[in-house]
Amino acid sequence: MRALIIPLCLALLAAPTQADRDHPLQRSVLQALEDPQRARQLELLLDDVHPLWGGARFQLTANELTRTDVPRAQQEPVVTTVPVTPDQLARLLTTLEAIEPWDQRVPDTRPVPDASRTMLTTRLGRDEAQIWEWSHELPDHDRLLQLRAFLDELAPAGAP
Repeated sequence: MRALIIPLCLALLAAPTQADRDHPLQRSVLQALEDPQRARQLELLLDDVHPLWGGARFQLTANELTRTDVPRAQQEPVVTTVPVTPDQLARLLTTLEAIEPWDQRVPDTRPVPDASRTMLTTRLGRDEAQIWEWSHELPDHDRLLQLRAFLDELAPAGAP
């Protein structure tokens, strides 16, 4: 019996993690890096808005990026829409490949008071993934901050 248990335990330890598995969105991002037509199918929503303190929401569809700056509660949002060039789209896909938006790494734990989640939904054709990180922990993980910095560059706050 012991001869069966030890190999089984070793096989379980060597089993691939979720990050090691080939996610359909990962394949789609790699294909889109090679095919500009496929890249134009990319849709993205990064929501970094705290219900009380506001924040920013970025939505990419087709050839444009819309940034919505949401001030504190009870104030009007400021909306900015900018075109996205093929070069910028390629850089965005490279950023997505680096941050692996198909891999939820933060465990679902009880929130601390006044905590909110920064959510990222990424869709490319029929492939989709959603991940989140606690807003107060973004610097610890750096993935969504990398994406946010790139989107801030494309559509800066207050841009015409």
